[in-house]
Amino acid sequence: MYTDFALDRLRQLETQPWVMAEIFEINADELEEVDSANPIEGLIEGNAALMWRRAVRRNDIDSFLSYETHTEDALSDAWNFVTIYRWATDDEIITYELEGDTLLVVSVVSNLELVRYFNI
Repeated sequence: MYTDFALDRLRQLETQPWVMAEIFEINADELEEVDSANPIEGLIEGNAALMWRRAVRRNDIDSFLSYETHTEDALSDAWNFVTIYRWATDDEIITYELEGDTLLVVSVVSNLELVRYFNI
């Protein structure tokens, strides 16, 4: 499930349709609650209710981690984006007629935009 804001953010990214489709597919198949941070997912500092997830498939983690920018290998364009999400509130579950606990995508940002959520 996506908030209206998240859908607007996706439109603002002005990226290729196949990249958006890949982001949607990864979110549908692989979003889950984050227990501990790892290279593709974690918690937003200062707001433990918000989680983030790179648009990298779990079976592509090794490729993602070993990617070197000076090679001729192509980086997946979806890898440049991060989904920010949380559990839907009780009111949202009622309003949107969701079934049970549902993860709700609240935004999609570039890797560079994600940095502002961290105290570096």
